[in-house]
Formats: sequence, C-alpha cells, structure tokens
Amino acid sequence: MSSMKTIKLFADEDFKGEERAFLCAGPYRDIQSVDAIKCSSIVVESGTWILYEEKDYMGKTYVLTKGQYPNPGKWTGGRDTISCLRCVADDTLTLFEHSNFNGRACTLTGQAPNLTRVRFNDKASSAIVTGKFTWQVCEDEDYGGRKWDLAPGSYPDPAGMGGHDILSSARPCQENPGIQLFEHGGFQGERVSCGHTGALVEVGWLGGDFNNKCSSIEIHKGTWVVYEHMNFRGKAHVLKPGAYSDCTKWGGEEDTITSVRGVPENALVLFGDADYSSYSALPLVESHGNFADLGFDDKASSAIVTGGDWEVFEDASYGGKQWKLSPGHYNNLATLGCNDKLSSAKRL
Repeated sequence: MSSMKTIKLFADEDFKGEERAFLCAGPYRDIQSVDAIKCSSIVVESGTWILYEEKDYMGKTYVLTKGQYPNPGKWTGGRDTISCLRCVADDTLTLFEHSNFNGRACTLTGQAPNLTRVRFNDKASSAIVTGKFTWQVCEDEDYGGRKWDLAPGSYPDPAGMGGHDILSSARPCQENPGIQLFEHGGFQGERVSCGHTGALVEVGWLGGDFNNKCSSIEIHKGTWVVYEHMNFRGKAHVLKPGAYSDCTKWGGEEDTITSVRGVPENALVLFGDADYSSYSALPLVESHGNFADLGFDDKASSAIVTGGDWEVFEDASYGGKQWKLSPGHYNNLATLGCNDKLSSAKRL
C-alpha cells in the first residue's frame, strides 16, 4: 500500500495565515480547484507534487518534493495563487500531454509495450520519473525504434525524451543502460540507449533520425555487436564494457552504425553468417541436443562465447566430429572446419 503523502499551502509567507492541507493516500491524485488558492508558503511533508497557476492543469508549473518553502521565491513562483495540483506516484513514470507537465497525465508503474492501450500513444511532451529506477522510453511499440533513458527527475520539455508526441512504449530499467550511442565524438550530441536484459537484445534499425550518426559509444554492461547496416548486416564490431570516445577506438568509421545486438552473458551465441553479420542468431545458455528443433541446424558460421567452455558437434545428440569453444570471438567458423556443420552444443 502506498504511504500517505501530504502538502500544506499557507496564505501568507513563513507558514502563516489560512492553511489548506491536501492528502494523497493512493498511488496518485489530481486535485482540481474551482477557485484559485492564495498561497505564499508551502510545506511538503511527503511525496512529489506539481502545482499549477492555471486551472485544468495548465499554465506555469512547479514541481516540489519534501521540504519547506517559506515564500514563492523558494519555488520560483511568480504569483501567490495556485489553481490546481497533482500528487505524483512513487516509483513511476508519469507522462504529460503538453510541455511543463500541462494537460492530461498518464502514470506508468511497470512495462508498457503499447501506449495505445492507455490512450497515450504519440501524446507525451513532458515527464516526471520518481523512485530510483531509470526508465527507457521508445519511439515504437514493443520497445522498438529510437530509445531514450530517463533517470529520476523532471523533464519539462520534450528535448530530453526525443521530441513532441513520438513515444509509443516505455519500461523501467533497474540498472544502467547496456549501450549508449552518441551522435558526435566525445559522447556529445543526440543519444540513443539500449538496455541489457540478460537475453539477446536486438535493435535492427536505430531509427531514421539517428541512422548512420554514431561517432562515440559507451558500453555499461555486457558484450555488444554494432553493425554498419540495418538488420545486423555489413561490417561488425564486437565491443566490451568501456568508453569509445571516437570511431577509431572500435576500428570503425564515423556515422556508420545502423543496428546493434546485445549478447547474453555467460552464453554461446551462434550467427548465420561470418563476422556475426546475419539476421539469424541462436543464443544458448545451456546444452542443446538438436539445433533442428530451433531452426538452426547446419547454419552457424560465426560465434561469440561470453562465458564457460563449450563443445559443438557435427551431429545431433552430441555426435560426430566435435570442436571446443572457449570464451572469445570466432568471426569465421570455416577456420575451424565447422562452417555450416553444427547440429548440437554441450556446455562443459
């Protein structure tokens, strides 16, 4: 159950004069006042609150957290009247229809693969993130397209979340993003982020506005493969955690990254073509006796091992000729004599 959240508005400065207290016992609350409330000092006992100078959640806004505000200057207020207020839920992402937290609001407490279901698709122009988790907001449904990470805080304009009215899905990220790609060298300019979930993460196209724009990369978690063409084609580079301030640091060229893959940890990942450049990939975290069950029999041409030693076999049920793969990158299995020959794999 959510704890009680309380805000007190005082007519005069230094917490004097008529007092109006507002409580929020649920996850959130919208309070629409018919008449403007004279307010010259405020005490926020708990919670995050948004105050509006105009009715219908419009006009100049102020986001206040726990604390004492003895005069309007402490919350940069221009007037001594408040017409309505909102209590923002803990550990949530709240999206707003207009900039500066104006208009209709939509509060998310967990994964939202399609904002159409909550009638907020392509409608967000500002946001507030409460709690300790970063949220990932995405241009397309099912977490596709361009992505932006919103750390806890307030985002009064759409510049930090991609633009006006373009978001279609969102989800909380309990850890730092796995990879961040930057438009310019030195980690400057527009940014696209992707989370590392522990499974195979695939972004086949970084989006029209960011396509072929990447000039620096930060890897926070996991092993990632970045590709010069969409759908995991063209020249590929395997990157481990670290800061790549310009394209020479990963052996690439400026403005050539179009798709990325996050490789599972402690796994064997097989790719359908050499140099990891293939739309098809098979991630394995445990032994599997028949690749035909997975539609990948005799299809592997390159591999990445992120943990443990593995034996791969020419036949199903761990039969026939075998090869041992230790942690590392195998950009062409033909050099081992097993290109398009693998039918099963065993974790050692």
